[in-house]
Amino acid sequence: MKVKAATLSARSAWLFTFFAFIAGCEGEVECTGTFQQVEGLDRSAIVRALNEELKDDDLRRNFSPWYSWMIDTLTRSENDPSLLFPYQPYDSVMVTRTGFDDQGYFRDEPDETYRLAQKQVDSLSLLLHDPRPYHWAECGTLVETHVIHYYCGGRSVARVRVGCDFRQIVCEPWNRLVRMGGLYGPGGEMLQRILVKREA
Repeated sequence: MKVKAATLSARSAWLFTFFAFIAGCEGEVECTGTFQQVEGLDRSAIVRALNEELKDDDLRRNFSPWYSWMIDTLTRSENDPSLLFPYQPYDSVMVTRTGFDDQGYFRDEPDETYRLAQKQVDSLSLLLHDPRPYHWAECGTLVETHVIHYYCGGRSVARVRVGCDFRQIVCEPWNRLVRMGGLYGPGGEMLQRILVKREA
């Protein structure tokens, strides 16, 4: 009787492990994404603009290594897209938007979540890999109103936090091509247009 109980217990444990494994496999979603492809990015024009900025004594003195990194990344990424944000494959991009409550405080939960269309993703990619709309400053403490989430197989792989009326972004992981994340006026307006929710 003791042998049967032990056998039954071992069999139950094996069955539990087997079904837990199957359930875990069914819960995983395969990632069919690719690395970032930035169509239409005029790397030559950007590199020329960065070299022109380096003629400024203050910029060269304070940010010369950063400029070298940006120029090197732009040059090498043409053949190696893994050098571009988000630095790994992704298959969808979602946005969460948070607004204010009646007392003027930000809500804890997002007001809405929506998927970006491919055209929006393409425009966003251009903006995130062109340093020219960004400057060497921040707006201050970032109070995010939008968060852009990159997913691969349902798993979050990166995000971009947006605040200061679309004039500041923070890339996670860090993307040096946006300098310190502060956007000039036209750049902020472009980001705002990109993130407008499109009706399905």
